[in-house]
Amino acid sequence: MKKQCLAEMNKLTHWMARLAAVVVFCFFVFSSAFAGDVIVGGSLTEDQTWTPDNTYIIVQDLRIGLNITLTILPGVTVKIDQGRGIHVWGGNFIVGDPLGVDQDTVHFTGNYRSSREGWKWKGILIQGVGDENTIRIFCADIQDAEIA
Repeated sequence: MKKQCLAEMNKLTHWMARLAAVVVFCFFVFSSAFAGDVIVGGSLTEDQTWTPDNTYIIVQDLRIGLNITLTILPGVTVKIDQGRGIHVWGGNFIVGDPLGVDQDTVHFTGNYRSSREGWKWKGILIQGVGDENTIRIFCADIQDAEIA
């Protein structure tokens, strides 16, 4: 009876080890497939800096309100869904390197599922800019926007 219990425990242990290996493998495969994509949209509630190790996908209108700063570093790619855009409503919008040291381009383009589907994203709308607000765009490639 003891030997039978030990044999069953060994089978269970091997099965659990195999299951754990499959789970770990799937985690790494799926996490690396989506690594670097950051989904954004809505009103920013705090300052943000977007870095070139990620691709930012805007899925609903992005609003930058009063006293909020969005800084997009050189080399970032921003993809925007159809009919969506970036609205600066009194906030700060800094794109690229204001010092001109890093000349790498920031790319804004439609979030196409296939090559250039023919639609446009809304664009970048700037409203309510005052003396205290900062809008700076350096080395930006803005493609397929209705307005910019």
